[in-house]
Amino acid sequence: MTRGAPDWKPWTAVQRFSEAIGAQLFEQKITVPANTVIGAPESQSIDLIKGFIAHVEVRFPTGPAGLLHIAIFDEATQLWPGTVDTWFSGDNESISFDTEYVVPLVVADYKLTAQGYNEDDSYEHVALIRVWVVKLPP
Repeated sequence: MTRGAPDWKPWTAVQRFSEAIGAQLFEQKITVPANTVIGAPESQSIDLIKGFIAHVEVRFPTGPAGLLHIAIFDEATQLWPGTVDTWFSGDNESISFDTEYVVPLVVADYKLTAQGYNEDDSYEHVALIRVWVVKLPP
């Protein structure tokens, strides 16, 4: 495994949110090149179904040393972390939390956007975003 290479496996996802309770897991990796600045972050969309977001997890593999920063947006509004201009960061850790964010009932499929910047001048880094959505009844 190289520096910053993902070390996650499918079975590392939170188990209490399962298909049995109607939650659907959505995963998206975001790869952020070296020297990506906060003013021009890398973006990756996360396609979701209509419902409400019950749980969110941001996983940082071993390697970023706190230099990779991730935030999750609904269009231009920063959702997580909850304070504007703050970012998740870490090294060999997961940041996870329960929430009850209702996905707007729009005609087209709904998307969140993960944005990241990387202060490392030598290596790109990857984070894994996991979102559990409980589908609302029709």
